[in-house]
Amino acid sequence: MNVVAFPISVLTLGLFLFVVNGLAFALASWMVPGFSVASFWWAVLGALMVSVLSYFLSGGTKEEKETPSS
Repeated sequence: MNVVAFPISVLTLGLFLFVVNGLAFALASWMVPGFSVASFWWAVLGALMVSVLSYFLSGGTKEEKETPSS
């Protein structure tokens, strides 16, 4: 799947990933009772909000690995 998704992501400058996340969000609303999304674009917006929230909750940075000093 990475072979197909990578060129599309490069061509669209990563915007394709928001579409994929929106599809996953819409699929979740279809499968979970009591959770609904009005349209595909609301699903994309919801996926974007979850991504931003996840970024801030994770601290916004990756942990740096310590290098042993000699």
